Amino acid sequence: MNISNTLNVDGVTASYSISTPWTLVAGDGLKTVYVRYSDDLGSQLAQDTITLDTTLPTIGNMTVSDRSSSRVDYTNERLISISITGETDLNGIWKYFVSENNLVTPSFEDNSWITVKPLTFNILGAEGRTTINAYVMDFAGNISLVKSATITLDTTSPNVGTVVLSDRSNGNLITSNERIVSISISGESDTYGIWKYLVTENSSAPAENNANWMTSTPNTYNILNAGDGTKTVYVYIKDNAGNIQVESDTIVLDTASPNAGTLTLKDTSSGSNRYTNSTVVTFDLQGESEVSPNGGYLINETGTVPNGDSGAWVNKPVTYTLSGGDAKKTVYVWVRDTAGNISGTSTTITLDTVVPGTGTLTLSDQSYANTNYTNAALINVSMSGTGVSPNNGYYMSENATAPNPDDGTGWVNNPGTYTLVGGQGVRTVYVWVRDEAGNTANTSATITLDTTSPNVGTVVLSDRSNGNLITSNERIVSISISGESDTYG
Repeated sequence: MNISNTLNVDGVTASYSISTPWTLVAGDGLKTVYVRYSDDLGSQLAQDTITLDTTLPTIGNMTVSDRSSSRVDYTNERLISISITGETDLNGIWKYFVSENNLVTPSFEDNSWITVKPLTFNILGAEGRTTINAYVMDFAGNISLVKSATITLDTTSPNVGTVVLSDRSNGNLITSNERIVSISISGESDTYGIWKYLVTENSSAPAENNANWMTSTPNTYNILNAGDGTKTVYVYIKDNAGNIQVESDTIVLDTASPNAGTLTLKDTSSGSNRYTNSTVVTFDLQGESEVSPNGGYLINETGTVPNGDSGAWVNKPVTYTLSGGDAKKTVYVWVRDTAGNISGTSTTITLDTVVPGTGTLTLSDQSYANTNYTNAALINVSMSGTGVSPNNGYYMSENATAPNPDDGTGWVNNPGTYTLVGGQGVRTVYVWVRDEAGNTANTSATITLDTTSPNVGTVVLSDRSNGNLITSNERIVSISISGESDTYG
């Protein structure tokens, strides 16, 4: 038989054989081989074609990624997505081969070759950075150069660290009166790095593709669940591979103001809630509720609502010092609860440190209006004080010791009379006046009490002309009085 790469051209003559090696014409492409068989009876031509392909196929691009997040650098699942694109060959791709961490080109006979383009790959090795290698084989059996991609397998959850909720204004870790609270996350860690954060009041873990994941560390959170009360906030942390871990903290949301109760200010001596003659007054607040036990009270005379998170807040006082200057004072008391909510109430008290005017005191006999002497213990009293309390503002005594202005005993309204009690003689009567604030002033006057009749002595009548002691011829007679006397004249 004669074998040739061209028609009508003598080729190589060889003995007949079922299989004979033959060298095709150089260059890839469709090749025709001609064989002429000859025997004693003649010859016959046969031919066949085959495509010569010595060119390696190519892979345009190969990527691997996490099936959920589509990240190409990290995954938390062993089964990952694989995308092989742009593979080319003159005569078509026949098979695909994917392996990990092995750069040895697979043999034609390796049973891991598959005819369908792979869409996933199952990582079998240890966690960490893994190299995925892909090859393609064409129909001629040529195997491409390797195309590689790397991805880090991480199935370990991150460490959330510590989550602390607090009030934004005062840093209170227990309660807040604002829905927007501060959130502090510290100590979070992961071997391959933290990727995203999600804060919620939902205890169910969010999906990897939840739209609320954020890349920056949150520092505030807006409480969404309605109503006051204990709120649990969950902080989910996702590492670069998509592993999720959660930590939580609670805070009591309290937006209700405390009850300020009823305020009364009193003079420390008299107990009057209307007037005082001292700047230091008794502070009496009753009926307040939900007030912080630590610095829950602030008292001033400005009426300006204070900052619930700063200022001169104190524990409940028993006294308050009024501002100087006599006047009607309005005092405000503000109470705050542990969350910083505030409410207030007020009252008034008049500061009066000026003593009242005593005016002129006049004592006189009731019958004769004599201001020097009287023959009766009950005498008239005339007093014209100014600024005197209309409610028992006068106190009269023959004792020079000043009375207690805050003791009601002996204090009366403006008296018209007074009963002398010290016996006969010159009596000094003291009168104190007090105003509503308890300021006092005093004056005094004297009068002589004389209830003893005088001694008349001897009385002799006689005629003016002749001194006759028995008879007289005139109506006008002489009278002689002698020996009369009296202690007070």
